[in-house]
Amino acid sequence: MEKSDANAQILRKARAKFIPERASDLGVEGYDDQVADLEPQVYERWIAALGTAQDELKTRFEKTTDAAVKQDLEIMLGNIQRTMDTDKLEHEMLLPYLSVERHAFNGIRVLLDPRISTERQAFAVARLRRYAALEPGSMPMTAVSCARAE
Repeated sequence: MEKSDANAQILRKARAKFIPERASDLGVEGYDDQVADLEPQVYERWIAALGTAQDELKTRFEKTTDAAVKQDLEIMLGNIQRTMDTDKLEHEMLLPYLSVERHAFNGIRVLLDPRISTERQAFAVARLRRYAALEPGSMPMTAVSCARAE
């Protein structure tokens, strides 16, 4: 179980860098004050990060002899490939769209869930400040989202 958890952590970290709100929703700590990456060339960086995770998991798949761990790795590798295939089609065929208000609402909601520790709930303020560009180096989510669609 520990090996599978360590393998899954590779994929979790790759995803959390781009969609920290989802990581918070899944209980992954360390990303609660961060917001989704909507900067230019996010698709290219996202695919590169998934490719790096895929390469690492393939290497681990080839080295492992534990059947259960191999099965878990097959599932993760299949998930990565499906994600990359789907995202490629979406990137090529759809206009980039983000429901900013829904994204911000859900990003705050996951941190204010009563099941979340009060220490983690405190990060809701920092996340909201990032959405509104009140933190140094952050841009308004609405402006970044609009720029993606241009």
